[in-house]
Amino acid sequence: MTCSICGREKVWHGSESGSPPGSYLSEMGCHDGVRMDDDEHAEGWQPDVVYPPCPHSPLCCKTCGGSGQCPPNVESDSDDCPTCSGVGWKDGECKWPSAA
Repeated sequence: MTCSICGREKVWHGSESGSPPGSYLSEMGCHDGVRMDDDEHAEGWQPDVVYPPCPHSPLCCKTCGGSGQCPPNVESDSDDCPTCSGVGWKDGECKWPSAA
């Protein structure tokens, strides 16, 4: 089964069986294209928190790779990525998972 947002195999997302304990894959994952902690996704998330996109999502800012940080090779007056206004999303608009 693949992620409907980024098209990656589900094994690359979240707390899937076979993920090494304590690894990124056992604690965080792609939830509807949004990269967040699995527990936070299950227990609820805040609408005023900026969550980064899954790096494989087509909505991920290609300039900063979804980090929201200005890359060293890009001229900017701030630490925020000028392409996405520091949110990591391609259009500068934050996204959230559709449901827990």
